[in-house]
Amino acid sequence: MAQDIVVTHTWNPIIGCLHECAYCMARDMAERFSLGASYADEHSKLSNAKSNSVILVCDKSDMFGHWSSDDWIISVIEEISEADPSITFLFLTRNPTRFHTFVDMLPENCLLGATIETNKDEIGEEYSKAPKPSERYLAMKDLSFSRKFIHSEPLFDFDSDVITSWIREIAPEEYVLGRAPRMSDLLNPEKKSKPIGEMYCWNCETTREAERVQIVPEVGDNVPEPPLVTCCLECRAILEQIRITCYLCKDYNRAFYTGLMMHGGLLYHALCEDCRKVVEDVAGRQFNF
Repeated sequence: MAQDIVVTHTWNPIIGCLHECAYCMARDMAERFSLGASYADEHSKLSNAKSNSVILVCDKSDMFGHWSSDDWIISVIEEISEADPSITFLFLTRNPTRFHTFVDMLPENCLLGATIETNKDEIGEEYSKAPKPSERYLAMKDLSFSRKFIHSEPLFDFDSDVITSWIREIAPEEYVLGRAPRMSDLLNPEKKSKPIGEMYCWNCETTREAERVQIVPEVGDNVPEPPLVTCCLECRAILEQIRITCYLCKDYNRAFYTGLMMHGGLLYHALCEDCRKVVEDVAGRQFNF
């Protein structure tokens, strides 16, 4: 097993997911704002990515879901193929069969992952419309790619001997195990959290418990280290401005993260007040513009 990989940035060129997993924290956000699935990256953001960074691609969607067009996926692969080869790109899907279609196009600095929460198909079908766990296992076992990982979060009831056999046959470079759907906590072990009492939440439109959380920045957000933000414990909306480089004008200023903390918005980047006005007609204004 290789040394644990810690995600330094996220990148969301494709947004939206139609698996409808009952335990997904992003699902409520998508339903709240009626966002389907779409190709969101209108221009390359990877030119801002730092060398040796580890980028989780589409952290709150499934790039390889059946609804993503081949053109969307090819566009993403072409961008990462032209990026700094020292960057590691992580892909996580519940539809790994589709990896096989594009595996010959993917560069060696990619890490291909699949979520397998149980070996019991009936449990998987109860909580999600994604392909059956057994189908995901077979797809990953037969996947001819040097770098693979398995993500078992949340972990449901399972047969230990079967799961152990599956993992051995897949032979992943990484195995992420958890009991609750908080992948960002597991992939970023240095993440900090501190309750701070109650604050008014613009999204919930009422006073809620809030906490200070260290988050993984989006590619293009120029920060010396993962920023600490105040977020609502109920809906994960970010509630305050922080000192950060504005994604558009690149000035280091007081900026406000758009969308929700867990990337439920069309726009997630940090924008200063002037640049927020520039994009106020974008659909993202339904969040915290």
